[in-house]
Amino acid sequence: MRSRSHPLVTRCLAALLSLTTPGCSLIFVDGGEPPRCSTSTVAPVFDGIFGGLFVFQTVLAVTSASGDYENSATEASIALSLGFTALFIASAYYGISRTSRCKAWHRNNRHESAGEWSASRQPPPERNPLRAAFSLPKWRVQLIGVPAVEAERVAVRIEGRSVTRQMADCGELTSVVDGLESSFEGGYSVHHSGGLVREVVLVRMDVDALAHAASAEAVEWNLCGQSQRVDPDSRTKIRTFLETFVRRGGKRGDPAAHSRRSEIDDAPPPLAANVTADLDLDGMRLTLLAQPTAHPNIAFVLVPDPAPGAEASACPALGLSAGPARTSLPLTPWTGAADTFYSPVQYPLLRGLAESEGATITACGEQWILSTEHRAAIAAFIEAVSIQVDVPGPVPMLAEP
Repeated sequence: MRSRSHPLVTRCLAALLSLTTPGCSLIFVDGGEPPRCSTSTVAPVFDGIFGGLFVFQTVLAVTSASGDYENSATEASIALSLGFTALFIASAYYGISRTSRCKAWHRNNRHESAGEWSASRQPPPERNPLRAAFSLPKWRVQLIGVPAVEAERVAVRIEGRSVTRQMADCGELTSVVDGLESSFEGGYSVHHSGGLVREVVLVRMDVDALAHAASAEAVEWNLCGQSQRVDPDSRTKIRTFLETFVRRGGKRGDPAAHSRRSEIDDAPPPLAANVTADLDLDGMRLTLLAQPTAHPNIAFVLVPDPAPGAEASACPALGLSAGPARTSLPLTPWTGAADTFYSPVQYPLLRGLAESEGATITACGEQWILSTEHRAAIAAFIEAVSIQVDVPGPVPMLAEP
């Protein structure tokens, strides 16, 4: 008579292995798209072992079917063994196919995988401030930059050598680089350190402006009425600072870009106008020009040069008078038209001319009394501009020079 232990062993083994269902590979193998997938074959190997055990158990159960067991118990044992055999073999197949595919992808793309791993291992960006300092006769200047936080601008810390609050009412730094002028707003503060009190103005300057200063021949910084020349040694320190700034991930400054912006900012408006009016004076024609969109608060008076080609300007200033009040405005050569000067004029001044009998204009050594027709032309000019923008009023008195 055969032993009755086989069905019992089957049930116990099935109960134990049921804890691993639905198969090791189905649970532990990541079958996602490469490269995020599993290459380890441990789970498929265990599936194969368990599947082999159930194949062996199935064979034992079939061979014991001719014994004196109850037929129902034997049939249940065979069915259970066949079920687990199919489950673990299927799980092993799934695990082997997925891990093989993943290994093949990594073999064919090992450079890409290495690059992704290397990128994940890169250190975080440097957030410690980058600093450089130099001294001018009346200031101590410190450059402070954190490219990981702000890649296009640098803080310029200017510390005064006095404690008389000379910087309290001014916070704008003017930089004159090879004759081109730029302004940068700053903030004022007072620092106490080691029993000393120092005034500090902190200015934020874009790297293009700093690069322009570092590469220029002549640099002058003006702050609070003090003018300081930035010497060659200081400009070398600025260049060294910017090179380190770029290596840490900051923007590389373009001196030419800042130079072009400065030239555009300082240039007079183009000759094309939205609104114009001509004043035909005795022997000279003046032109009023307005561009309300680009310049909503000012108009321009264009004066032809009476002596073109002369070394000295015959028209250094434009004089305006209304009654006892008068003012003088500088005339500048107009780059958009040859042999022409211009002067920006605020609309309240033009209103004063339009509404004052006996108003006069002086230019190029000549003085003209504005007739009623002239003043009407100025008033019509202002009215045409006011259709597009609000022209200031009421009419103020002109200021004494």
